[in-house]
This record gives sequence, structure tokens and C-alpha cells, in this order.
Amino acid sequence: LDTSMSPMCNQLAISRLARVQAVSHGHPTTSGLPKHIVDYWISWGAAEIPGAGEHYTEQLAVLPANTMHQWYESRVTEEGASTEDGQPFYHLTRADFEELGMPADKRWYLCMQKPFKRHPEFEDLLAKVQEEDEEAHLILHDADGTESRDLVRKRLKKAGVDMSRVTMLGAVAHHRLLAMYMLSDVTLDSFPMGGCTTTREALEVGGLVVTLPRRYLGSRWSMAYYNILGVTDLVATDPDDYLKIAIRVAKNPEVRSELRERIAARLDRLYRRPEAVQAWETLLRKIANTNTHCDGSPGGRHSAYKQQRHRKKEEKEEPADDDEEEEEEPVRLFSRHFEQMKQQQQQQTRQIHEDSDDDDEGDDDDDDDDDDDDDDD
Repeated sequence: LDTSMSPMCNQLAISRLARVQAVSHGHPTTSGLPKHIVDYWISWGAAEIPGAGEHYTEQLAVLPANTMHQWYESRVTEEGASTEDGQPFYHLTRADFEELGMPADKRWYLCMQKPFKRHPEFEDLLAKVQEEDEEAHLILHDADGTESRDLVRKRLKKAGVDMSRVTMLGAVAHHRLLAMYMLSDVTLDSFPMGGCTTTREALEVGGLVVTLPRRYLGSRWSMAYYNILGVTDLVATDPDDYLKIAIRVAKNPEVRSELRERIAARLDRLYRRPEAVQAWETLLRKIANTNTHCDGSPGGRHSAYKQQRHRKKEEKEEPADDDEEEEEEPVRLFSRHFEQMKQQQQQQTRQIHEDSDDDDEGDDDDDDDDDDDDDDD
């Protein structure tokens, strides 16, 4: 799914082992590899802007905008427990969170996106929330490590945030996180990098997520879910609109109740959608059975490979042979590549041992010299 998740994934992509190679969102950004190595970046039409192909080095291929892009399972069991830790949460109240510094009598503005998603522009907006709502209490995800936590607090203070009206939390048990979404007056989607799974989880338990879609995919998941639901009241057009929506929702129980009812009535549109599976099957069959990209440009493993071989033969002034044998089978090619990596590792290990032996011999010589000095004494 994502070449940036691990070095091995990146090496596999660069090795060009498949007839057609495609990546999709683990991290919602291009692999950076050219089209002749990775043919396609598969995205969701509902979350992309017109002209989004410019954001990717691969050819952009999109799943239909009018249906869900993946098969999602509910994060809540029929018994009302978290699917992640098996614990119930509907019985929890605000009083269960007071020991964490979350005052039950204040309005909760919740953002449990990790700090690296909180842009300074978003932190400026947090200060404005406190200015506009005297009863506002911010609940934010804290950073890991003392140094990072100190930096986060300095940034918030610099933005004008009153830290006495903020609760900073580390990772919490999943059932308690769901309860926090359920009990908060409003949930704030960070920008310009927003939520995806977190948004679905909040919506499922009655959380109301205000979101501001920007230019790139990482900020547009929440908006896409709202478009599928047909409820776009919480999608802002700019930071000022975002602030206005957040304050209005937090201060008005009637508004919250009406929004929750509308979302709950359509929530099944997000889960277990067979059309999402069909959309993937259709798209994968299309890109697997073509030697051209979606825009008509040359593509596919054989196309890129033959172009490369022709260039090499022209450089050597040799006639190109269209009937030349195809590349090695992917499994054989990977085996050969893996064996080469293994040999390199073994060579490095041998070198380390040889260097270590040399150091030991030098230490022995030094010990002998020390013994001689002792004899002289």
C-alpha cells in the first residue's frame, strides 16, 4: 500500500518486479518514483480536487467519487464495546474523565490528532476558540518525550492559547477514546493534515467533526465522508468559517442533536459497502490489462522494459529485437535480488569481524607493552 512505510517496501517498488505497479494511501502522498517504475497512484475521486494528477509522480487513477473507496468494518460491536480492546464505553460519563483534568462543566473541544498534524495556523485557531467561547476547554493529543512536549507547549503559548484551559493527553485506551468523541461538544479536525480513521470513529459514536479541506489529499478525507453521507454542514470553506461552525455547534445542543440524528440515519453508507470492493476489482483489472496509462501515455512493465532495451541497443548501435525473450519471471528476479542483498550483508559481516580481530591484536600488543613496563618497575 505504501512505499514510505518501510525500507523493504521502497526497495520492492524500485525493483520493478511486477508487470504493473501501483501504490495507494497509507501515507496520503506520492511515492516520488517516476512512472516507468511505479505506474499508478490509486486514490478516491471523492477526496481529490480537479487537476490532482499534478500532485503525483505516478499516473493518478481514481476510484469512483459517488461510492465508498474501501470496505470498512464498524469499530463498535453490537454489544456497544470497542472492537479494538473489547471494552464497553457507552456507560462512561464526563465524571469518569475529571481525574485527567477535563472539567465536566465546560464545553469540550476535542482534537486527538497527533501533534505533527497540528500546523501553526491550526494552533492560532485554537486560541481564537478560547477567545470566542469563555467556556471552551481544549483537549489535545500530547507529544511523546519530554523535549517534544515542551516544544508543543511553547508553540501553543506563542499562538496565544491559555494552557490553564487545555488538557494534554497521551495515548488512551480505545474504548475511552470513543467515549471522548461521544461526550465532546465538538471534535476539531486538524488542518492542513486531517483525520481519516479518527473521523469515521467519531461519527460512528455521535461525534461531530468540523473539517477544513485543503488542496492535498491528507486534508480531504473527512469532507469525502460527509459528501457520501450527504451532510456537509460541518465542512468549512476557510479558517474563519471553521471557527464559526465549531463555536455554533459547541454552544447549541439543538444543533448538535439535529446533526447527530441526520448522520446516524445515513451512517450505513460508510460501512461494508460491496460497491467499494467492486470498484477496486474494476480498477485493478483495467490497469493490469493495459500497456498505457489512464491518460494514454505509454505504461506497463513490458512497455517500459522494451523502451529501455531499445535505448540500450541504440546506444550500442545494435538492431533492436522485438522478439527478444521477456524479462525474468518476477519470482526469479526477486530471488536473485534477495541473494545479492544477502551476499552483501555477509560480506559486511565478515569485514566487521576482520576489523574486530585487528583491534583485538592491537589491544594484545598494548597489554604486552604494559607487562614490560611492570617488569621494569
